[in-house]
Amino acid sequence: EGIGLSSDSNYAILKECFPYLAKRLLSDDSPRARGALRTLLYGGGDELSLSRLSEVASGLEAYTASTTSVSASTGASDEGRKAAMEQLAAVLLSEDGNYVQSLLLKEAAGTLDATVRERLATATAPLRRLPRLPTPPAPLAPLARPLTLPLEFASAAL
Repeated sequence: EGIGLSSDSNYAILKECFPYLAKRLLSDDSPRARGALRTLLYGGGDELSLSRLSEVASGLEAYTASTTSVSASTGASDEGRKAAMEQLAAVLLSEDGNYVQSLLLKEAAGTLDATVRERLATATAPLRRLPRLPTPPAPLAPLARPLTLPLEFASAAL
């Protein structure tokens, strides 16, 4: 790193190694790699950083392009990009399951849940404005229960 810094003040060895690290983090399913990938993608919080995910995918592409062929590493062919897409598809579509799949499924489930909740709230808003049914007199309450109970459940869910 010292030699690199002597010729370029912005040199960082991690920047040079990142393509290999991206490939390793996406393909290694060990607990240590899982923790590193989670930290990289989520930072210290619970929200996925899409820019970091994009950087990891670009790093995988750069690593694959540089190791595929000379023409791919110089950008003269699209061979490296195709190989990276195949590698990423192999990770995402693996039958064995892996940490990357579980992260993406968790994010997809959270997004779907939030979207469905928002749509249901929007769709049921007019129903919440309906007047409440009057409470039946105490002696008739047990007889009216089969009619009022489903309505109570529906209004509680809204």
